[in-house]
Amino acid sequence: MERVYPDPAASLGVVYDATTKTVGSTTFLVLDREVEPTPTFDAVAIRGGQSNYGLGYTCDANVRRLIANHYLDLGSFETYRYWPSPDHVFETGSLSSDEVVDMIAASVARTASAIIRSRETLLSMSGGRDSRFLVAATGEDIRSCTMAFTFVHNWISEFDSRSADLVSEKLGIPFQRISVDDPEVVERESRFKRRQRIRSFRFATGSISGPRLDLIAGLPDRLPRDQVMLRGNMIELLNAQWYPRWRTMARPNYRHILARLHLGRFSEEGLRARMSELEQWYESLPKGARFRVHDFSYLENFLSNTQPGFYGFPRHFYVAPFCGRKTIELTMRLDPKLRITATCHERVIKRSLVSFQEAPRAKDLIPSPSMQE
Repeated sequence: MERVYPDPAASLGVVYDATTKTVGSTTFLVLDREVEPTPTFDAVAIRGGQSNYGLGYTCDANVRRLIANHYLDLGSFETYRYWPSPDHVFETGSLSSDEVVDMIAASVARTASAIIRSRETLLSMSGGRDSRFLVAATGEDIRSCTMAFTFVHNWISEFDSRSADLVSEKLGIPFQRISVDDPEVVERESRFKRRQRIRSFRFATGSISGPRLDLIAGLPDRLPRDQVMLRGNMIELLNAQWYPRWRTMARPNYRHILARLHLGRFSEEGLRARMSELEQWYESLPKGARFRVHDFSYLENFLSNTQPGFYGFPRHFYVAPFCGRKTIELTMRLDPKLRITATCHERVIKRSLVSFQEAPRAKDLIPSPSMQE
């Protein structure tokens, strides 16, 4: 039996058309006809960046996305869940929470270090905990990155840049601040170039939605080409960011899940359809995994649709060292109530051999309202 398996977060896109039995990496690669719009999704809002496709849907009614933890049977063109197994238990067992966190950091370090040692590597940095976790977990090998950088495209990313610059200085890594306001960017820009980048992104990803502002402005073009780019994506799983802050218990909150997926507004009929699909998806989870429902929604319903968008950047290969089955499984063993406190991040950062802890985070650099006045 022949099958297609995605990576643990389906970040390298896989789409398929069961009517023509075609598989590809993007929607447009599997079509030899005009796009047939998917009903109940607002294509205009998605094109304008106000909402997304999700739950395995694409811009074409017959083309579906293969979501994380499922495989595609190339005989029947049906998808089946393969992880977690029915008897899988997401508990720390005899291990302490600290031991599990250390295992997570070691897993991330193995991936990041192997990449840095074998390829020229760029480090995408912000001023938050996820970037610091990646740096701390990787350890001394992080100093061998070609350079670190931050894209500045709004007010808050300016403080990300200042924090990342200070961390890079501690690490001894060259740092580059790349802003939409840089004179060389502004002088060379034109509406035509921006439209061209948007069209190129949509063609490369098979998406009708637009790229992020940094890509529209051509900021990645100012980085060294043909290098691996390390990113802190998916480390937010360690923060339990997808759990309702007022309640971290296991039972599903479908309205909360829909809100986090940014699928836009639906008619009453569309809302009922989405809620029914979420219930069916929830029932597909083994009973032992249902108390981690928000983690699974993040992996399967959100990342599977959004992560492939990073591969519309043709000059670099994006890698998130956190995207590993063992890393994800270990993270989901930890109680969300513990993860929300950021204790896991801080443990790895404080025990890091790389001395950068004294560099302030972005939120510490933002002036207070009284100072802004």
